[in-house]
Amino acid sequence: MQHENFNPREYDPLEDLRGNERVTLMGHNKTGKQIVRKAVGGKNKGQQLLHVRHTNLVEMLGAEETDSGCYTYEEYINGKTLAEVLADGSVPEENALKWIGQLCSAVRVLHEQTPAIIHRDIKPGNVLVSDEGVIKLIDFDAAKEYSSAKSRDTELIGTPDYAAPEQYGFAPSDPRTDIYAIGVLFHELLTGSKPNETNTRYNGRYKHIIQTCTELDPGRRYRNVRELERQLGMRGIGRVTGKIPGFRTGSWWKKLLAVVGYIAAAVLAISTVYEDPTLLLLGCFAALCVPPYLLIANPMSLREKLPLIKSKSVPAKTAGFILYILAWLLLFAVLAAIYRTRIP
Repeated sequence: MQHENFNPREYDPLEDLRGNERVTLMGHNKTGKQIVRKAVGGKNKGQQLLHVRHTNLVEMLGAEETDSGCYTYEEYINGKTLAEVLADGSVPEENALKWIGQLCSAVRVLHEQTPAIIHRDIKPGNVLVSDEGVIKLIDFDAAKEYSSAKSRDTELIGTPDYAAPEQYGFAPSDPRTDIYAIGVLFHELLTGSKPNETNTRYNGRYKHIIQTCTELDPGRRYRNVRELERQLGMRGIGRVTGKIPGFRTGSWWKKLLAVVGYIAAAVLAISTVYEDPTLLLLGCFAALCVPPYLLIANPMSLREKLPLIKSKSVPAKTAGFILYILAWLLLFAVLAAIYRTRIP
């Protein structure tokens, strides 16, 4: 079964990819266009995806069963797997959120097919990030069509640490199975380790989301990917508030701090127009609070860009916070002295 205008006979094998003889890079014998041929075992599941198109899903071009085996043909992506990215350690929070958001978008499309397609093997090695920074979900060998009639999976498949408990025969796989793996991958991107590796337990702003995704009981996880996207701030009003510093997290005290900070900024702006002593005093107080607020709210991943503070060393981070606050206080004192000389 092929897409229109695609003929696998027009492509010649070039080399095995990443040393895997089951995955072959092929080139068109006239245009040189490159594609990937994969040998798959058992039923050819690539046929499920021939008519599914999405930016974050690898494009399936064809699937066939021959005397020598079953094969799928798909687009070739220049880039790295997340497994290769994670070989260098965790990634910045901004990248992790962006990539997980794109992955959620791809998985949601699979789940919204009729019947729903459950990937069942979401892991770093099956997620590519292209040279343009676009996530591509690949490898559908473990995928299955969801059936509410089954009481449990008859085929036990998946990758340890990423596979949800129900994949070991305790219950049927459904969309929440992929949500479990997304939670594990999110934790690994943020910390460089999986949730069960307690030496690097994640305690940041997405802690609750990861915990909900990776609940052992499927009934306690997010019901679907759309619900997860809302929690990540990618759907509904969260798409707006999720971009405002201080509101990008589910932490109530950070949201409260953000509200106080924005009110203080408004007072500061008004105090520059009116010379009321009370407003000026409030304006000065607001100005003093700006640096601590920026360091805590972390707009545009500020902490990941500032020298010392971006260090993974706790003493270096602490020294950075102290030095930046002292530098601001010194600058504020100089500006205040200049301002006083101009007052008649």
